Amino acid sequence: MKSGRLYVLLFLFQAAACLHASAQRNPQNLITGNFHDLNIEQFAEELESQTSYYFYYDISVFDSLKIN
Repeated sequence: MKSGRLYVLLFLFQAAACLHASAQRNPQNLITGNFHDLNIEQFAEELESQTSYYFYYDISVFDSLKIN
């Protein structure tokens, strides 16, 4: 009998966790733009202009990266 209650509690906990995870799909957090052949500096500037985030990175790590 106790194991049945445990399974119900675990199921409810998992269901609550799934609901919380789906709340992260908020369309207000979408970022839009024309990201064609951008370097990391340009991409970070665009993200920072559309969000309240600020990005710290080592430019030498991303020197050959192009974002599309």
